Amino acid sequence: MMIKRFLAILLLATAAACSTVPTETFNDKAAIGVQTVTAVRKAATSLLVAGKITREQGVTLQAQLDLVISSIKL
Repeated sequence: MMIKRFLAILLLATAAACSTVPTETFNDKAAIGVQTVTAVRKAATSLLVAGKITREQGVTLQAQLDLVISSIKL
């Protein structure tokens, strides 16, 4: 349940980043996506350290975010 909420926040953050920053090229958009996912990774680490999510949830979330970054960088 917590991961679904976190992924919903990721989606909203990505949409906000894409809509507020004027971009010219696909590479600009990809860079913004990577920056957003990196920020979410840091937030997930903070949640894990604070004990708000379990280790299993943290590992799963980080693995999903790794896939997102690798997809963006294709």
